[in-house]
Amino acid sequence: TALLCLHRAQTEGARQREILAGVLEIAPDAIVSIDVEGVIRIFNKGAEKVFGWKAEEVLGRSLDLLLPAVARGGHKDQIKRYRASSSAPRLMGLRREITGLRKDGSEFPAEASISRMESGGEEILTVIMNDITLRKKTEERLSRAQKMETIGQLAGGVAHEFNNMLMGLQGSLEL
Repeated sequence: TALLCLHRAQTEGARQREILAGVLEIAPDAIVSIDVEGVIRIFNKGAEKVFGWKAEEVLGRSLDLLLPAVARGGHKDQIKRYRASSSAPRLMGLRREITGLRKDGSEFPAEASISRMESGGEEILTVIMNDITLRKKTEERLSRAQKMETIGQLAGGVAHEFNNMLMGLQGSLEL
């Protein structure tokens, strides 16, 4: 009976790992896990799509591969501060804006959330991020449209005031 219970527990554990691996692979967001040295341990299909790298090309390599040169030093300091800040994992809902680097060398804006956990006595940091390039472009277009609307309203107001002055002058001239 104890052997049967152990077998069931192992089977259930394997089934849960399989489900988790499937969820990880179908997630649309980029999911990247690193160890405390900044070495990439997990790189899902979403990350492949966002960064342009295949998992086998980045696994075992430094996270620096995915960061613009100007962000690399600061990012290492942020990881050190984050690890030293608290023993509790950070909530995944807290997102901040970062800049990522694609395989082709292009940079892109992204929102990222980081969490920390231990697995087999090893600390793992996991980042869940999504590319916000389209959102940023839409925000820029909206901002330009609002500026143009403001300029149009200002020009309309100036034209109206100028017209009022001309009407006054025309009335005076007629007299």
